[in-house]
Amino acid sequence: MITSEIELLKILADGEMHSGEELAKTVGVSRTAIWKQLNKLKEKYIDIKSIKGKGYQLADPIELLDDAKIIGQLNPDMQGHLQSLQLLYQTTSTNQILMDRIFDGPINGHVVLAEYQTKGRGRGSNKWLSGLGAGLYLSVGWRFNFMPNTFSALSLATGVVLAKSMEQLCSVRVQLKWPNDLVYNGAKLGGILIESHSQHAGIVDVVIGIGINIRLPSQLSEQIPHQTADLVRIADHLPSRNMLAGIIINNLFELLSTYSVQGFEHYIDDWRELDLCRGKQAELQLADSRIEGTVIDIDDYGYLLMLVAGKQVKYGSGDLTLRLLN
Repeated sequence: MITSEIELLKILADGEMHSGEELAKTVGVSRTAIWKQLNKLKEKYIDIKSIKGKGYQLADPIELLDDAKIIGQLNPDMQGHLQSLQLLYQTTSTNQILMDRIFDGPINGHVVLAEYQTKGRGRGSNKWLSGLGAGLYLSVGWRFNFMPNTFSALSLATGVVLAKSMEQLCSVRVQLKWPNDLVYNGAKLGGILIESHSQHAGIVDVVIGIGINIRLPSQLSEQIPHQTADLVRIADHLPSRNMLAGIIINNLFELLSTYSVQGFEHYIDDWRELDLCRGKQAELQLADSRIEGTVIDIDDYGYLLMLVAGKQVKYGSGDLTLRLLN
């Protein structure tokens, strides 16, 4: 049944009105089956208008993922890094797809995107809730033949690349919240999840997962326990979803292919310029305790520097959460 659901969405994606009879005939199923598939789409946070005697229409058109359009945004030298581009309609987690592949062979240059994730993940045990076609959910696999000296700051460098990419395409000034959040006016626009697996002789495979809210459905944002932002509400002009995906993949390849040489030094000034937290009172939530202090800065390796009880203390990202108090 998932096949007919996909075909149905492809028809409705244009945002125009389509009769039930037309949908049933085009998809090749009964009117009853169409009704059931429409309900399945609604469960994935698709807002569908129903007008008696006329048919069905999406509240907002959706630009579905297109491999040719995405690849077309890659510079010729970056296209050489792309080993595969997998577009999925539905999956548990794009990161999990690549992490599972690590044991079957190299994931270097493999990219996975999904229209919808059933078990999207953030750092720690956090969930990443996603509506069908409502955001960008992508993961990039890479292999470092030796561990970069500033590997601990890779998520921060990735944040800089994403912020610059959105500024380039949308004229949106995104700030960065240590260690992996993209923020606009205090509301979360996106996040980064980096997972890795060490191989022999210092080789490390890395998966960089990215989630960005493009058009967040209201019924979904109500379920998220923090303020959220999406590009449709904040961008001067909303870019093509495929263009945004392609530019981000291109810029990530540029980051990853040079990071072993350039390291975080190449990105640290931009990070500091975009840092949301410096000089602010904050609370670090650890597994079994909470620590309050003032955020001072980050160091050359991406560690957080805080003034706690009159002393400067350094923290790695690990399994902790930073929350601003003012």
